[in-house]
Amino acid sequence: MRVKLSYTVEVEDTLKESSKLLSLKTESLQDVINLFNELVEMLAMTNLPVNITTYHEKMDKLRTQLAELDGRCEEITQIVEGYEQYRQEARAATATGDLAGLVEELKEVSLEENVDLQE
Repeated sequence: MRVKLSYTVEVEDTLKESSKLLSLKTESLQDVINLFNELVEMLAMTNLPVNITTYHEKMDKLRTQLAELDGRCEEITQIVEGYEQYRQEARAATATGDLAGLVEELKEVSLEENVDLQE
């Protein structure tokens, strides 16, 4: 089951917090690399028959893990794009003298993280 968690950080901490969220997937990325290498080795053993059940299990797991990593990358991209949009609007507001209104409207950037919970 997936739930959406939201929290806020100071605008100037947005990229640093995004980095932290991305780095939480470091172990998952290493797992993907290891599983990928296992599959390569399994298929490279030309003298041995491939255990098709094991192959499918590993390939399905690899694809699932890649999809999870892709999801996190998409979340981080949305955060970074939102931050950049805020910065552009702040520059435009500064140029037009409407900075106070923008600051009130966009005090904090909301960060969202999807988390899997085991039932």
